Amino acid sequence: MPTRRDLLADAALAAAVGALLSPSFAAALNAPPLATRRAFFRIRAATDARTVFWYTQGVKYLLTTDDLAVVPLHQFGMISALRTDRGDMLDDAGATVLLRTLEGGMGLDLDTGALAKDFVNPLTGEREPIATSAARPLAYAFDGQGRHGFGADDPRRAASSISGTLHARSMIGPAGAHGAAVEEIFAITAKTAAGETRTLRELNTYITDADDDGGSSAPAVRKRMVVLRNWTGGGNRPALSVSTYEGRKFATLDEALAAAGPERVAAAQPEFVRQARGF
Repeated sequence: MPTRRDLLADAALAAAVGALLSPSFAAALNAPPLATRRAFFRIRAATDARTVFWYTQGVKYLLTTDDLAVVPLHQFGMISALRTDRGDMLDDAGATVLLRTLEGGMGLDLDTGALAKDFVNPLTGEREPIATSAARPLAYAFDGQGRHGFGADDPRRAASSISGTLHARSMIGPAGAHGAAVEEIFAITAKTAAGETRTLRELNTYITDADDDGGSSAPAVRKRMVVLRNWTGGGNRPALSVSTYEGRKFATLDEALAAAGPERVAAAQPEFVRQARGF
């Protein structure tokens, strides 16, 4: 009988392959209209200046590329605050709209979900740290085509757990034939101090059950997948890191904390809680 970890591994591989082969993944590469940018901000955050909150949680897996073995490693949680700046310019093709964010990550035990700072890699038998970063405010600028990015000299690169020379680009596009879902593709290419090139790719899908009734913020559920190539966690075997997440948007910080576990957040990211109160 398959174990819980076997089922998790099968689900991770299916999610990774399904998302990368989905027609909506290719559709999101096309330059979206202004309506898509507005839908993105409405679903992801709000078109006005209110602050909204998200909590997402998922599992990080190791995918060996020689035999496609999928191994669950640990859980990970992310709580975030988001606010739109210059939302009144969303319908101006020549204007840049800012998405301001504050995020706090938590390493979690694979089986219990309790806070964890490290995990045992089952392929190497070694204990490895779970990478998290301190909460800090960032601002992402989206142009009229829904693109944003930053280069090696942008201080936002320091927010990444990948050190070294870093370049990034992003684009949003419609996920399907209606405005109830949007996708965001985010790619980072990093060259480490050791000269190794790594690529991190994210495909974020944001979905709402609410029709576009003209409201400034829609209730939304986010599904997120992250692929980090050329990861060394497989020992001598070539491997990828595949992470799958699911999350939900909340109107208040207290609602997001209740979903994340207020004690866990207070212990792992006390600075996030302090800054989020006035974000």
